[in-house]
Amino acid sequence: MFNHKLHFAKLFIVLFLSLFSAMFLQAQTAKKNPYFLEGERFFKEKKYANALTQFELAIEADKTHTEAFYYAAICYSYLGIPESAFEYLKSIGTGKIAQFKDYDYWYAQTAYQFADFTIAQEYLNRYLKGGLGIKKYQKEAQELNKLCEVAKFAKDSLTQRFVVEAFNEQINSSASEFGIVVTKDTKRIFFNRQNQDFNLKAEGKSKEKETNIQLYVSDIGKNDIWASPLPQTNAPQKDNAQYEQKVCQLIEDNKKILVCQQGDLKIADWTGNDWKVGANLEGINTSKTESYGFIYANNQQIIFTAETAKGDLDLFSATLREGRWENPQPISALNSPLDENTPFVSNDGKTLFFSSKGNGSMGGYDVFKSVFDSLNQKWGKPTNLGLPINSVSDDWYFSMFGELGFFASDRTGGMGGNDLYRVYAFDRVRMSGKVYNRTSNQVVPNCLLKFVIDGKIIESVSEENGNYKADLPFHKPLEVKVYSGERIMYEENLKLNINPRRPRYLNRNYYIDDAVISAAGGSAASYLSGAVKDRKTQKMLSAVVKLIDVNTNKVIKATSTDINGRFNFFLTEKAEKYIVEANSKGYIYEYVDVKMASGEPNPKADLALSIIEPNARFTLRNITFETNSDVLQLSSLTELDKVFDFMTENNKIKVEISGHTDNVGNNSFNTELSERRAASVVRYLTGKGVTTNRITAKGYGSTRPVASNEVEKGGRELNRRIEVMIVE
Repeated sequence: MFNHKLHFAKLFIVLFLSLFSAMFLQAQTAKKNPYFLEGERFFKEKKYANALTQFELAIEADKTHTEAFYYAAICYSYLGIPESAFEYLKSIGTGKIAQFKDYDYWYAQTAYQFADFTIAQEYLNRYLKGGLGIKKYQKEAQELNKLCEVAKFAKDSLTQRFVVEAFNEQINSSASEFGIVVTKDTKRIFFNRQNQDFNLKAEGKSKEKETNIQLYVSDIGKNDIWASPLPQTNAPQKDNAQYEQKVCQLIEDNKKILVCQQGDLKIADWTGNDWKVGANLEGINTSKTESYGFIYANNQQIIFTAETAKGDLDLFSATLREGRWENPQPISALNSPLDENTPFVSNDGKTLFFSSKGNGSMGGYDVFKSVFDSLNQKWGKPTNLGLPINSVSDDWYFSMFGELGFFASDRTGGMGGNDLYRVYAFDRVRMSGKVYNRTSNQVVPNCLLKFVIDGKIIESVSEENGNYKADLPFHKPLEVKVYSGERIMYEENLKLNINPRRPRYLNRNYYIDDAVISAAGGSAASYLSGAVKDRKTQKMLSAVVKLIDVNTNKVIKATSTDINGRFNFFLTEKAEKYIVEANSKGYIYEYVDVKMASGEPNPKADLALSIIEPNARFTLRNITFETNSDVLQLSSLTELDKVFDFMTENNKIKVEISGHTDNVGNNSFNTELSERRAASVVRYLTGKGVTTNRITAKGYGSTRPVASNEVEKGGRELNRRIEVMIVE
């Protein structure tokens, strides 16, 4: 019995040692992963972007490499990408967290960057009170805890409701937009764009690009939507790699612009065709850096940012006398031991906005406000504008025109680096208008309008003169329904755009149809409804949906999907066939034909959109040529213009235009004809402005049929087509 026990004991020890050795060897192998070792080297040198690339490669080589996930998360945190930091920290199983003494600190840091201050403090308290010995980030954790307290106080003490909204994808990009300057009528913006791509997760393996700073301009257009920005090719640019060039201010009726170039403040003149940079501001510029400024009080006063003897940035003021700025003095009431920057003075000359890393900042630069004390001739104590204007990241280049503000920020949720944002000093607008009969153009009283926002309903009734009014939160999507009695006469999904000329007021009229009114005692109303989803994931999408007349190719109606990806159109004049087209950001636009079958008053039209990615392709509809020719017919241009818009909105993609034929005729002729037709499409698109390096033509003849060539209808007619394929 004893021998049996001894035998089993020896066997257990052997198995245990074998298992321990295997685990040890596995750990050593993981530790010796060459990518991880290279990442460690970069990490110790504080080269976090380079380290991140290596840690990502280590993860690709070994999905169980916990340390690689942990250090990659820290790199993402240092690089200001908390979304990925959070994702990687969460991927480390709870059973493995204990091996990382500072895990709670980095989780708190990530929560802080997401503005979840309660969770951040929970993890900080656990980190500071835990029994793991001396903490590497003890001091940093205590400072972060203080910042959380400041941020929570700022959040709880808000007295004014602000709404912050990012500019659309036409303005913001994966590069960094900053230095925003706005004309006094708020109809035009100038801003700088730095061409470096900040999407490090997508670009982590690419070589670092040379930084170049370009000045852009955008005007507000129809429907109060900002146009795609145009580069100012002749504007003063960064001309020395040591210094940034920034736009600071438009002055003298927008004919001059104050810029910082090579660390000095200068005035650039706009001649109508070109920018001409003048001399330095006499009395302001020194051997140190003057990085930003704002001139006010009839061009006689300036507040500017300058480097101090200690190396930080402070605000200074000076007065213009006989062409020279005299006696620059620091503004002691506003300056802190940390940096102050980007001053802006309101039209009355009494309210100053600036950004500071001190003065009780929540983190990075925060926007502060100071009011001038005329009696004592000094600026008052600065107050933090708080959330949602300020974040735990840098918030700066702030300007305010009445109730509209503009600024730049590298906060979480942006598109890359700094992005541009708008501020509204209100959260509701008065929307008003009239309800009309579409046919007679007469006003219609007693119509009930329901505005649905986040499941809550706001109602208004049209008066005898057809007028209605409603106070609506403008920054959330609305579902609008217009009733006559119990019948829905009109409905739409709506996102309100602020008119900078009358920011608190919007006008929108609604039109209902005789066909609807006369149907009140007859047959039910007819709707065309459907949903838009991702083809792969089946996730419902936010999209713009258009109802198109199949005969004229004209858009009859347009709407947007609701929060569940659904849409509907009220059909006042029924046709035999419609086209429904859907567009969603980041996806290839899609369309379906809808036939109106008898006895089916409410047809369905569901659309599945494909994400824009290499090898994704789509067929163009209604592209026609003259017989056996590559000459495009006029009916093709509407669809080709859609392709042009698609490539303009997605200005980084490259595509192949491919021509295809049926199998009738000579193979070599079909191949040659298909290539000529594809080339004809390419010529049209490049003629409209698509650059030649983004688009190629190729003919495949009859080698790639999508239907049978045995029949014409539903066969050969489908094989004769033009396709677009995403190359990259």
